[in-house]
Amino acid sequence: MRCLECNVDLGEEYRRCPLCGAKADPVPPALEGLRTAEYPPVRYRPYRKPWTLIAALTLAGFFAVCAFFELGWTGSVRFSVVYALLLAVVWALFVRPLLVTGRRLGNYLVTGWFWVSLFSAAVSGDRYGSAAPAVRTVFPLLCALGCAGLIVHALLNKKARRGGVIYIFAFTVISLVLLACLAAAGESLFAAAACSAFCLVCLLSVRLLAGQDFADEFKARFHT
Repeated sequence: MRCLECNVDLGEEYRRCPLCGAKADPVPPALEGLRTAEYPPVRYRPYRKPWTLIAALTLAGFFAVCAFFELGWTGSVRFSVVYALLLAVVWALFVRPLLVTGRRLGNYLVTGWFWVSLFSAAVSGDRYGSAAPAVRTVFPLLCALGCAGLIVHALLNKKARRGGVIYIFAFTVISLVLLACLAAAGESLFAAAACSAFCLVCLLSVRLLAGQDFADEFKARFHT
């Protein structure tokens, strides 16, 4: 096996390069007949996130029990969905950061954005009969708050600057996609436009002030 990105020979047991993460290719080694430096043995380990798995099973069990009783009493599961998503929000925002270590701030913010967005959509649908109010205001506002948190974190911790680039980019793209969808649906664009502009300013600021970190992170993420 060989990594064509790093131009190094790998052992036969490798499926990905340990240096850059690119997929290894089954091509002959570049140095035929010569002994090259060997990597340590690779062991492909099973799933090693017990807390995440426990949380997922707990959430599924909680929803199943609540839905079973609510469906028997009311014929719907709307409150079960809301309460299950609330439990997921509590896990993502308050419990997961204490149990799962070694993750960047952006990872937590994206996970929190996902669950809070689903929860707000469920509450909006239950209260107003439509998820549109949450999509108009809550979704883009969470994107703006995520960008703001990453910018502040990068200013306080320069080592986190590179890692935050891709997440700021992700929040900006999500915000712009929401803005485009709302415009196509004829919805109000005031909050979404303001949040999208803020996210775009954050992204451009990072690009101008930390251009090398910006370029390096994109190269590392997309192997360009």
